[in-house]
Amino acid sequence: MRKGEKIGRLGASLDTKDFTDLKDSARRPEEIYADSVKVCCEQEIHTLEEEKEQIDQEKKDRGSPSLTVILSKIKQEIFFVVMVIITVIGEFIFGEWFIGPFGLGNLKTIFLALTFTLVLILAVDIFFSALEAKWPQHSSTYNLVFGSIGFILVFWLIYMASDIRGLMFRTASTLRSVTSAEETVGVAKEFFEGASKPFMVLMMVLTAAITLIGGITYHRVKERLFALLPLRGLYKRGKRIDKEILRKRQAIADQDAMIAQFAADIQLGFSEEKARKSRKGAFSQLASVFQSQSLGGKAVIFCFLILAVLVCGLIFSGVARGEVIVFLDMTGSSGVRDYAGKETEFQKDVRGMEKLLQEMPLGERYRIFGLTGESFSNRHLLLDGNMAKDKGAFGEVIARDRLAAISQLKKQDLKPVADSTDVFGAIHLASILFADVNSKRKNLILYSDMRQYGKGFDFESPSELRPEALLGQVKRQGKLPSLNGVKVWCLGVHASGKTPVYWESLRDFWEQYFKLANAARLCAFSMEREINIEEF
Repeated sequence: MRKGEKIGRLGASLDTKDFTDLKDSARRPEEIYADSVKVCCEQEIHTLEEEKEQIDQEKKDRGSPSLTVILSKIKQEIFFVVMVIITVIGEFIFGEWFIGPFGLGNLKTIFLALTFTLVLILAVDIFFSALEAKWPQHSSTYNLVFGSIGFILVFWLIYMASDIRGLMFRTASTLRSVTSAEETVGVAKEFFEGASKPFMVLMMVLTAAITLIGGITYHRVKERLFALLPLRGLYKRGKRIDKEILRKRQAIADQDAMIAQFAADIQLGFSEEKARKSRKGAFSQLASVFQSQSLGGKAVIFCFLILAVLVCGLIFSGVARGEVIVFLDMTGSSGVRDYAGKETEFQKDVRGMEKLLQEMPLGERYRIFGLTGESFSNRHLLLDGNMAKDKGAFGEVIARDRLAAISQLKKQDLKPVADSTDVFGAIHLASILFADVNSKRKNLILYSDMRQYGKGFDFESPSELRPEALLGQVKRQGKLPSLNGVKVWCLGVHASGKTPVYWESLRDFWEQYFKLANAARLCAFSMEREINIEEF
């Protein structure tokens, strides 16, 4: 019982003025607390809005690009980031190769090679930054000129490498006709003397090409990508602030609602306590009237009460509560399409379930679960609700409940993605749930192809099932539940990829299975999704 209701019940024994004073004194602390919370929230909102204005101003100063444009530009710069990484690695390898022969040791060689690489790349970046600061209007020209120089150096590099390669081939051809060691040494000496200058030029061109291209690319990434990332951060901060402002405003609205709810609880407790005292007084009066009657009068009153009880029983017997448990097969085998290719078996099952909800009887409780590979151990509850016991003057009450259930079902992200099918687990779960309720009507509805796949069984692969052998295995593994008083409906048992012989053997197995489970009746085992509600 809530605090407001308790206060209302205490006030039921007071007169109107005292009860009004009690309400006002009880509401005052609640209102003070709510006002303090609202003031704090409003101050925080004001601070957040100022921060948001600063962010908007900073975005405006940076040109106010949209988040889509920023993300698009960041994606474009990824290629140049990769280029920078490649050129830095190449420069480092060249530096290590160049410094290695000096015999300084691995650590010193790596350190000097890394320093060599960074100095060259940063030197080009500093050079370009100075040019753009001096003559910013010619920025595109610089990129064009030095980019062209880089390409020329690359082509020169290829030319020099080809020249040295040709010299190596000629030397190798000469060595094949040489027989003495002296001649071999002489040919090799001639090669190194002839290739020393081209090789030196090759190394210089290689260094210049890598340094220039790497430096230009690094300068571009630094100028563009490093400017875009803070902008993206501004948008993320702005989004976070918007969410926080919305949360604070909701907290303010919640305080107003809390005060209104508190007042309503006081009134509710007052009314309930008054009604309880009124009933108690009425029963006392009836008891005194009954005691004052003669024996004949008491008999007449007693017969009248018995008649009233019978009439009420007849009136409410038509809407006795029933229990419906539905399983929707969410495994991949339900995702097969029909002959026309327009609709999957899963979509047909969902449509059939929507029709079931449209026709659900008065007073029925329904629970809809997903049938997966872990139907029992990790149950997937999709819907849980009750249909109205009264249809309304025009049927609007029950219609509203049915539409609400269908709407909730459509909001679910239903996809047949499970990789196995535990039909036995689903039926066991249903048997336990049915045992916990005391309902006159119990209906188990399975929208499934009924092909158990997993947990030691494979109904999918065989061309024909052997019901007797499978039932023996079911009994040995304890997979036979108790379905006393439960009507079973197996709907949407499609035959995709199977023969009539297989489908008939599948039906024979489940008919015997539900009979051994003491089900009231197997009302349907069909490829269709039609249900006769009259049989509920």
